[in-house]
Amino acid sequence: MAASEHDPKRGPGYETRDIRVRPLLYAGVGLVLLAVAAQLGMLVLFDAFEAREKLLGASVRPLASQLRPGTPPEPRLQTSPLSDLQALRAWEDRVLTTYAWVDRGAGVVRIPVQRAKDLVLERGLPARRGERR
Repeated sequence: MAASEHDPKRGPGYETRDIRVRPLLYAGVGLVLLAVAAQLGMLVLFDAFEAREKLLGASVRPLASQLRPGTPPEPRLQTSPLSDLQALRAWEDRVLTTYAWVDRGAGVVRIPVQRAKDLVLERGLPARRGERR
């Protein structure tokens, strides 16, 4: 007997009954009702939380008004970042390229970076006693 022929003992080879629709409909309706119940439950819960917060809100944080100053704390947003950057770079250039006293009493001065490099090349780096240069 060929494989494509019908065998009456084994059946037709495909589903002969329709699917039962009623249990699927019950499951779908139950799922929708469960979702609606969850949404309503959350609504009631949030209303309860809001009512509780209104009752406890003022007494829980008595220092809240003192914690909110009129202006925000540092650092604040820049109103003119380009001019701030130019001023910073000008100050950095001045510090890195000029001579100035750091501590006059101790005899500490600031020298330009390029001059400091030249001095290190001339004199070498300082070494501890007993170490080789």
